Amino acid sequence: MERELDDAVLTAATTTAGSDGSGGGGGEDHAGMAVTALGSSVPASLRRRLQQSIALGRRVNELERQCTMACESRDAALYKAGAYTRPLFSST
Repeated sequence: MERELDDAVLTAATTTAGSDGSGGGGGEDHAGMAVTALGSSVPASLRRRLQQSIALGRRVNELERQCTMACESRDAALYKAGAYTRPLFSST
């Protein structure tokens, strides 16, 4: 059951992060539906932990996206800097 819950949290975090393109806002309803789908037999503390796990998963997805964008930006800046410095070193 624990593995199924982990899979559900990961799925909910992934689908909520990508549902509106910004990683938040519109995915709140989907995350709530995912937790509600577990049924009313789930204790409130477990439900709260699942909601927190989904929120954390969403945050991780957003940070990974930001990290990827920062790395791409860094690589582009390094390439551009290399293009400027090559003529300087080749002329000497």
